[in-house]
Amino acid sequence: SMMEKRLRVAKRLLKPDGVLIVTIDEHEVHHLGMLLEKLYPEVYRQMVTIVINPKGVTQGRFSRVEEYALFVFMPGATVTGRGDDLLTPGIEKENEEPLNVDEKQRPRWKGLLRSGSDARRQDREDMFYPVLIDPERQAVVGTGEPLPLEQEPNFESKIGGLACAWPVRRDESLGRWAVGPTTLRSLIEKGYVAVGGYDHKRKTWAISYLSKEPREQIDAGLLEVLSYDEDRNVVDVAYTDVAKRRLKSVWHRTRHDAGVGGSDVLQAIFGSRVFPFPKSVYAVADCLSAVLRDRPNALVVDAFAGSGTTLHATCLLNAEDDGDRRCILVTNNEVEDATAKELNKDGFYRGSSKYEAQGVFERVARPRCEAVVTGKRRDGTPIPGKHLGGRLFAEGFLENVEFYALDYLDPDEVDLGLQFEAILPALWMAAGGVGDREKPEEGQGYSMPEGSTYGVLFKESRFRHFREALEKLPEVTHVWLVTDSEEAYAEMRSALPGRLLVSMLYRDYLRNFRINTERNL
Repeated sequence: SMMEKRLRVAKRLLKPDGVLIVTIDEHEVHHLGMLLEKLYPEVYRQMVTIVINPKGVTQGRFSRVEEYALFVFMPGATVTGRGDDLLTPGIEKENEEPLNVDEKQRPRWKGLLRSGSDARRQDREDMFYPVLIDPERQAVVGTGEPLPLEQEPNFESKIGGLACAWPVRRDESLGRWAVGPTTLRSLIEKGYVAVGGYDHKRKTWAISYLSKEPREQIDAGLLEVLSYDEDRNVVDVAYTDVAKRRLKSVWHRTRHDAGVGGSDVLQAIFGSRVFPFPKSVYAVADCLSAVLRDRPNALVVDAFAGSGTTLHATCLLNAEDDGDRRCILVTNNEVEDATAKELNKDGFYRGSSKYEAQGVFERVARPRCEAVVTGKRRDGTPIPGKHLGGRLFAEGFLENVEFYALDYLDPDEVDLGLQFEAILPALWMAAGGVGDREKPEEGQGYSMPEGSTYGVLFKESRFRHFREALEKLPEVTHVWLVTDSEEAYAEMRSALPGRLLVSMLYRDYLRNFRINTERNL
């Protein structure tokens, strides 16, 4: 019941190409899924599993490592591919532009000769066998059978007219191959094994192959086979262009760890643990990036602001691509139950400054937003440390942040035009939150702040001047006309350019607000 009303409101707020993202744990994911199916039956919904705690939290019989992000896509919404599919190991860098064949990044082919520990012949007897080489073609064509430990290899012998490569280490001791003969034969058939130069000292060839990771990347579509050399029996593989790398529905990245990207980040900002179970800012950033990567002017709304992670993530996205995405956080100033009881016991209740100072907004969300943008803690000291991408916390961001208290207004005062300053922030945000806000100059009769996208007419007698000012400012998109006359409003509206979104204040403001909040509830 708590979620349903908010999800209905969210549906009305979503643009035709908007996306709703809800993160949830395993206890309520199925209830939420059914609720979304009920409220959004006509649109596409998909769930992403995000590994947020690889160590696991023991609950019941299994150790939980994940949470879920449910995406609700309005008809015009899409997901943008990127270099990292957020699941396949080893792919965490992105290429922004399609590359020519010669510019494409290629994976590292691994040496077939085992190195490091467990690399001697006697460590794995079945891994000591001849690899068959065709020197004329410079090709690996097959394998022999493993040689028993008590037998010594004959480096000069041939099998079926083919030369034999043996696993000989740099110190000329006998080693072993990294894979068995059956596996290697299957790799040879696919062109995943290549022969290098002959080492006269060791009397063997250098051999390399595509290890498990790049083979999985081929299956996942992150690597593509560009060509095949029939003589050498070797494929040429390279990483695919960004557009071909689609995000997976399971995400497993170190940066999504709630400790690394959540608790540790707050620890750096506050110097202590001030908020339980914060989300990784990088996991939230990846959620946003999936749908906003190609939308640098998008508006992000988070109605459950918590510690302010969504604003932090939006800042990261803007810094990454020089975007102008805006973020609106909405939260109450909830005080934890135990703290609230202690405050009540001492005579402090909701509304008192000491009580409100312990709320999640005043204690966590607001100081975090301020610190993230300025790069400084509340005491003025630079935030130590840096983001995972290398950006210093102390560098801050270019965003501006403003805070507003949502309150009730006296309807009579609104009708009389006595509450314009209280309503002004809502008008400014409705017009995109662009430019300045200011009270009208004395006697001017209207407000049209320089650089902003809205105008408000207070006196009907100043309409001609108001319209002339609008003609000089094509960037203005929203207009509010203050009048109590439906006829006067209609007449003025008809005289304004059709490109404008025009509304009536103040009576119309109250009426529309009441209708919009009651609709579909």
